[in-house]
Amino acid sequence: PLPSVVLVHGGAFVLGHKRMKPARFLAGLLVEAGFAVCSVDYRLISRGGRLPESLEDVSVALGWWTNQADMWNLNPSRISLVGVSAGATLSLLVAGGPQARGVDRVASFFGAYEFDGLRGPIGDLLPRLLLESTDRQEWRRCSPLHAPAPTCPVLLFHGTQDALVPVEQAQRLVDRRHAEGLPTQLSVYEGAPHGFLNMPCEARDDSARRLIEFLKEPVQ
Repeated sequence: PLPSVVLVHGGAFVLGHKRMKPARFLAGLLVEAGFAVCSVDYRLISRGGRLPESLEDVSVALGWWTNQADMWNLNPSRISLVGVSAGATLSLLVAGGPQARGVDRVASFFGAYEFDGLRGPIGDLLPRLLLESTDRQEWRRCSPLHAPAPTCPVLLFHGTQDALVPVEQAQRLVDRRHAEGLPTQLSVYEGAPHGFLNMPCEARDDSARRLIEFLKEPVQ
């Protein structure tokens, strides 16, 4: 039976799809390394979706994929979530919820972990649209940093020149998980921007290598 990955694309919750460039790059990488891949779409803000709807879609996709284990010769105990940007945020929230159904591990590429700490022109606008609230305490409550944490191993990738999500968000999430005794790794890339999977660069190549190593680590 094959280990497998449910792959969740990025796009700031506003745009994007399962065939966008970073998703294609990761899907090809994973298949070449011996994984089955289920790349999924979810409802976006631009199509009437908010955080609850996006989470529901990823959760349903994860459940569907798990139920296909016999059909696709999947190992049901080796199903991981890999998310990019908004998809990384969703992956962590789903893996920490009751609907996770035994996610083996989670890899998160430059996800947003604190909705009340985003940068740039969409920093304040995005949480208002995504959460339909202007209450910053609500933004904090819904963020991965403050939501129930996945107990499975987690690997985070982040660049120091991320203009949307400060790298300190990833570091605080790691600190919280370590304080709770949860297995967590963080790879920080000096000078790498948000979305570094879109371009050939050292950060993309090294994170690809580390991703496969992480997903192939023996089950403890």
